[in-house]
Amino acid sequence: MKTIKKITAYVIIAALIVMFCALCASAQGEYVIDESGSYTYSGSDPIIIADGTDVSLTLDGADINNAAGAAISLGTGSNVKIILKGDNVLAASSTVCSAGIFVPHTSVLTIEGEGTLDVTGGKYGAGIGSYGTGTNVAPELRLKCGEIIINSGNITAHGGANGAGIGSGYHVDGYKITINGGTVYSYGTSGGAGIGTGYGTSGGAIGVAAVGDYTPGEININGGTVYAASYALDFDNLDYMDPSTYSGGSQTFAAGIGGGYGASGGNINITGGTVCAVGSCGGAGIGSGRGTSNGAKYNKDSFHVNISISGNAKVLAIGGNDERNTKGGGAGIGSGRGTHTGGNIYIGGDTNVIAISAPYANAIGCGAEKNPVDGTMPVSQSIVIDENVILYALSYGNTGIDEDAEYLYCYDNIGYDNNLTSTETVIGYVRYDVPSDSISLWANKTLPGSSGTDPVSGGTSAPISASDPVSLTNEYAYIFGYDDSTMAPDMPILRGEASSVLYRLLKQNDFLRGFSFSRSAEPVFSDAEDRWDRSALEFIAYLGIYDASADTVSPDSPILRGEAFKLFAIALDMTDDLALSYEDYAGILIDKGYVQGDENGNINIYNNITRAEYCKIYNMLIGRDRCSLEDADGNTVTAETYGFTDLDCSAWYYEIMLKATSAYTAGKVDLSKRAVRNVIDDYE
Repeated sequence: MKTIKKITAYVIIAALIVMFCALCASAQGEYVIDESGSYTYSGSDPIIIADGTDVSLTLDGADINNAAGAAISLGTGSNVKIILKGDNVLAASSTVCSAGIFVPHTSVLTIEGEGTLDVTGGKYGAGIGSYGTGTNVAPELRLKCGEIIINSGNITAHGGANGAGIGSGYHVDGYKITINGGTVYSYGTSGGAGIGTGYGTSGGAIGVAAVGDYTPGEININGGTVYAASYALDFDNLDYMDPSTYSGGSQTFAAGIGGGYGASGGNINITGGTVCAVGSCGGAGIGSGRGTSNGAKYNKDSFHVNISISGNAKVLAIGGNDERNTKGGGAGIGSGRGTHTGGNIYIGGDTNVIAISAPYANAIGCGAEKNPVDGTMPVSQSIVIDENVILYALSYGNTGIDEDAEYLYCYDNIGYDNNLTSTETVIGYVRYDVPSDSISLWANKTLPGSSGTDPVSGGTSAPISASDPVSLTNEYAYIFGYDDSTMAPDMPILRGEASSVLYRLLKQNDFLRGFSFSRSAEPVFSDAEDRWDRSALEFIAYLGIYDASADTVSPDSPILRGEAFKLFAIALDMTDDLALSYEDYAGILIDKGYVQGDENGNINIYNNITRAEYCKIYNMLIGRDRCSLEDADGNTVTAETYGFTDLDCSAWYYEIMLKATSAYTAGKVDLSKRAVRNVIDDYE
């Protein structure tokens, strides 16, 4: 009996403790998750997830409104998966500086499931992403958003004042957003992009804003259905828009996908799914937000953007007009008004793309407005339109594709159709007549010399380089095949081969920075002692790229694209900083126009780089891409000239590899010089 009474007492005490804890939690108004594990939540209190936890959180009918902070707040260094079940509503207070779901830098949020989520950010915050700051923060002090991944679910995200729908808040950089599936509606507010960065700052403000420094980082859309606008657009009732009258939004100045007001476009990669993106008041549909027209604070290199659309994606991008004046607005795909560069744009694969610009902007390329300093029009760095693309580029008062791009290449099935009397196509809720089976451009003004006919029959025969070559010369063949019969363009280039190509160039130009090689000296690396490429590997180690304190260097290992970018950037003196990330080295080459991506337009820094990809960059660096394949007598060299059996004449790399293995005199192929394989090298 005493035992029963004692047990009963313990049960009562335990129940009281549970009730007390529940009352305390209710009084605190927070649901705290401080340990890794799986949880299900259906309540109304804000959720706080501790630092460094690995959490799976199922939301099943959660209703968290007017939270005094984020509705859900992730701790730093946490990895959180939210599984949607039923209908869920999350909203931060409009008077509190916070996001709807706060994802700090160093943390990863993944959203999936079959349920719905409606989330709204607070003041200065994103719907899903980071909170904002109230000042224009210098780059070295500025926070970043964490990583956001959406795999499935039905999601509607609204940014708070000055925040992106999904991405970063006011004066905060984005980081990495990936959408693999689901249905997503995302809306920016008061200068925030639909997906990307919040209001960076007015392009006319003092400080970093004038150089377009705020960036959404990297945005990847691989699948799903995505609707993104920089204002509360009713996508469900969207119809055909006449670009001569369309403005979009109420003074929000941001891109649909990419940069907010005063923010660049970062790197945007779309490889699948259905995407509809609408900018407003000078912002691009996909790309950067509006910049500045203030001559004293204008920077012609501002608001850079890299956009790649490939796979089987279906994309509609509409730039926003600045309805307050007649200077026009943003590109459909590219940059916003008041910026200088349309960046690097690649469209390939089996994509179906509709790009509509605001008045006087390019549909694909640059926003409209002259440089207020010297009156020049903005230009794109690189635009590549590949085969098998269905493209409808509509511009009112300008060209469909930026005709002045520093590097412009359109595959040879390009054509012009000013009537657009062909197959009806529906993207999202928007219906257009779009030509099938060919690229078609429609514009108030077509490309120069067209006179209503095809101006570039057969494609641009010799696309100009995106950047001037480096001030180093190489007239000799710099890469050779295996057994002199196979070039193996699709095989990875090996570390020793890549190092030797650069060493060859720099030694021939007396640019070894004091390096001296002696074969009789103790080798730096044990696995390179008796190799032909030892001098090159030791030179790269001398530059600090390879670790000279290590015993081995693995000369026969493939190298990553990122490693190749570092090799080029350091060896060719584009930077002396050895501690940058592969992304940073890629950015250096992208900014100079030497890298537009692989054959699919993707940078892929952690993929192996092929021999053809390496040669493509190298050809541009030394100006070899501008050379012909003809000798002084007008004869054209072919794969058969050199005996190669694996070079497909229809492949993208055909001319690249032939130029790499040819020698030149005065820009013409010199067959006699090709036999001189090791000019002043140490490869004997």
